[in-house]
Amino acid sequence: MNREIKFRVWDKRNHYFLCDTGDFRYLCLGISYEFREISTRPDNFIIQQFTGKTDENGKEIYEGDIISRENQWDMMETAEITFEPPSFVAIYKGYGTTSDLLKSYNYEVIGNVFENPELLK
Repeated sequence: MNREIKFRVWDKRNHYFLCDTGDFRYLCLGISYEFREISTRPDNFIIQQFTGKTDENGKEIYEGDIISRENQWDMMETAEITFEPPSFVAIYKGYGTTSDLLKSYNYEVIGNVFENPELLK
């Protein structure tokens, strides 16, 4: 099965995501970035990959996203999406990890680790 390879980039200096990263050329908020700047100043950026999955609302899920789901006991759980070779996993607070990302439950992206870190507390 093929999946679309896409990335998003967090600008650590300015605290926002750069726009569409399909060709590693960005134009956001009137600021232009090129792959050269990202590769020569890696400490200023965090590159995150698209998981190839979407949530129940059709929103794309990337590394660093925070998702919410109702588990088999009708309790809400939140998790951070990370990449642990060879796959993307959901790390649940107090429950460990699962590599069955989006196989059994309806998930919703509720934020990300940069803009909404409080969601993981």
